[in-house]
Amino acid sequence: MGNYDAGKAARDNFLEGYNCSQSVYMALAPLVGIDRTAAARTSAFLGGGICRTRNMCGAVLGMLMACGDADGNDDGADQDRKGRNYSEGRELMERFRERFGSLTCRELLGIDPDKREPAQPEARTEEYYRTRPCPGFIEFAARMGQEYIESK
Repeated sequence: MGNYDAGKAARDNFLEGYNCSQSVYMALAPLVGIDRTAAARTSAFLGGGICRTRNMCGAVLGMLMACGDADGNDDGADQDRKGRNYSEGRELMERFRERFGSLTCRELLGIDPDKREPAQPEARTEEYYRTRPCPGFIEFAARMGQEYIESK
């Protein structure tokens, strides 16, 4: 896609109010032939570390889904390709972990492990955007995903 920068697109999506997973998956969607609305819907439950449970980072999940759209195993009997997908996905996850120190939303945001957060997301205020580290996670994950997709 020429000059397309999935990292910038993902950051812009987040600043429009989409969750981390949606932001990344929607940014990578045109690279894998997925409709923007379909990408938003498919990844809607994965924000906040999966439904705001603060587990796996949504940016990583959005990236992995798009990478699967690009080169995922679609034959249940093809164990070699399945293994290659897992290996390549682990490499991407490790790059993210090396850069940010964790793959877990709770740890990335410094949230107390005993704190149970409500399902309702926080208001997207100027303060929220100014202090939130998520745009950096999103941008990095989207750029890694774009690099992976363009290599296939």
